[in-house]
Amino acid sequence: MATMTRLLELVQLLLYVPMLALAGQGVLHLLTGSRRESNGFYRVLRVVAWPVTAPLRRLLPRAVADRLAAPLAFALLLVLSLIVFAERGYQLCVQMGLQDCRR
Repeated sequence: MATMTRLLELVQLLLYVPMLALAGQGVLHLLTGSRRESNGFYRVLRVVAWPVTAPLRRLLPRAVADRLAAPLAFALLLVLSLIVFAERGYQLCVQMGLQDCRR
Protein backbone atom coordinates (compact mmCIF):
# COMPACT_ATOMS: atom_id res chain seq x y z
CA MET A 1 0.00 0.00 0.00
CA ALA A 2 2.81 2.43 0.81
CA THR A 3 4.21 1.90 -2.68
CA MET A 4 0.89 2.93 -4.23
CA THR A 5 0.84 6.07 -2.09
CA ARG A 6 4.38 6.97 -3.21
CA LEU A 7 3.41 6.37 -6.84
CA LEU A 8 0.39 8.64 -6.47
CA GLU A 9 2.59 11.32 -4.89
CA LEU A 10 4.93 11.12 -7.87
CA VAL A 11 2.05 11.35 -10.35
CA GLN A 12 0.66 14.31 -8.43
CA LEU A 13 4.02 16.07 -8.62
CA LEU A 14 4.27 15.38 -12.36
CA LEU A 15 0.83 16.94 -12.81
CA TYR A 16 1.51 19.98 -10.62
CA VAL A 17 4.68 21.14 -12.39
CA PRO A 18 3.14 21.82 -15.83
CA MET A 19 -0.09 23.01 -14.20
CA LEU A 20 1.80 25.67 -12.25
CA ALA A 21 3.75 26.59 -15.39
CA LEU A 22 0.47 27.12 -17.22
CA ALA A 23 -0.87 29.22 -14.34
CA GLY A 24 2.30 31.32 -14.47
CA GLN A 25 1.87 31.75 -18.21
CA GLY A 26 -1.68 32.94 -17.62
CA VAL A 27 -0.58 35.51 -15.05
CA LEU A 28 2.18 36.80 -17.33
CA HIS A 29 -0.30 36.93 -20.21
CA LEU A 30 -2.51 39.21 -18.13
CA LEU A 31 0.38 41.37 -16.92
CA THR A 32 2.43 41.79 -20.09
CA GLY A 33 -0.11 41.27 -22.87
CA SER A 34 1.41 41.00 -26.33
CA ARG A 35 4.94 41.59 -25.00
CA ARG A 36 4.94 38.21 -23.22
CA GLU A 37 6.85 36.48 -26.04
CA SER A 38 9.87 38.68 -25.35
CA ASN A 39 9.78 37.79 -21.64
CA GLY A 40 12.41 35.16 -20.83
CA PHE A 41 10.52 33.73 -17.86
CA TYR A 42 7.41 33.28 -20.02
CA ARG A 43 9.46 31.29 -22.52
CA VAL A 44 10.81 29.05 -19.74
CA LEU A 45 7.27 28.40 -18.52
CA ARG A 46 6.19 27.60 -22.07
CA VAL A 47 8.98 25.00 -22.36
CA VAL A 48 7.94 23.40 -19.06
CA ALA A 49 4.29 23.20 -20.17
CA TRP A 50 5.11 22.06 -23.72
CA PRO A 51 4.71 18.29 -23.10
CA VAL A 52 1.07 18.92 -22.21
CA THR A 53 0.14 21.67 -24.66
CA ALA A 54 1.79 20.20 -27.76
CA PRO A 55 -0.46 17.09 -28.00
CA LEU A 56 -3.55 19.24 -27.45
CA ARG A 57 -2.49 21.60 -30.24
CA ARG A 58 -2.28 18.64 -32.58
CA LEU A 59 -5.76 17.43 -31.60
CA LEU A 60 -7.53 20.77 -31.82
CA PRO A 61 -8.46 22.48 -35.10
CA ARG A 62 -5.77 24.88 -36.29
CA ALA A 63 -7.92 28.00 -35.84
CA VAL A 64 -8.66 27.14 -32.21
CA ALA A 65 -5.39 25.50 -31.16
CA ASP A 66 -3.29 28.53 -30.26
CA ARG A 67 -6.01 30.25 -28.30
CA LEU A 68 -7.39 27.30 -26.32
CA ALA A 69 -4.54 24.82 -25.94
CA ALA A 70 -3.18 26.29 -22.70
CA PRO A 71 -6.56 26.74 -20.92
CA LEU A 72 -7.68 23.25 -21.96
CA ALA A 73 -4.37 21.76 -20.83
CA PHE A 74 -4.75 23.51 -17.48
CA ALA A 75 -8.32 22.21 -17.07
CA LEU A 76 -7.24 18.67 -17.99
CA LEU A 77 -4.35 18.77 -15.51
CA LEU A 78 -6.63 20.17 -12.83
CA VAL A 79 -9.16 17.35 -13.26
CA LEU A 80 -6.44 14.70 -13.31
CA SER A 81 -4.79 16.15 -10.20
CA LEU A 82 -8.13 16.15 -8.35
CA ILE A 83 -8.64 12.48 -9.26
CA VAL A 84 -5.14 11.59 -8.06
CA PHE A 85 -5.67 13.66 -4.90
CA ALA A 86 -8.88 11.79 -4.09
CA GLU A 87 -7.30 8.40 -4.74
CA ARG A 88 -4.30 9.30 -2.61
CA GLY A 89 -6.60 10.33 0.23
CA TYR A 90 -8.45 7.03 -0.05
CA GLN A 91 -5.18 5.08 -0.04
CA LEU A 92 -4.02 6.93 3.07
CA CYS A 93 -7.35 6.25 4.76
CA VAL A 94 -7.07 2.53 4.04
CA GLN A 95 -3.41 2.51 5.06
CA MET A 96 -4.33 4.03 8.43
CA GLY A 97 -6.94 1.33 8.92
CA LEU A 98 -9.94 3.62 9.39
CA GLN A 99 -13.34 1.95 9.26
CA ASP A 100 -15.00 4.81 7.37
CA CYS A 101 -12.96 4.25 4.21
CA ARG A 102 -15.63 3.34 1.71
CA ARG A 103 -15.91 4.01 -1.97
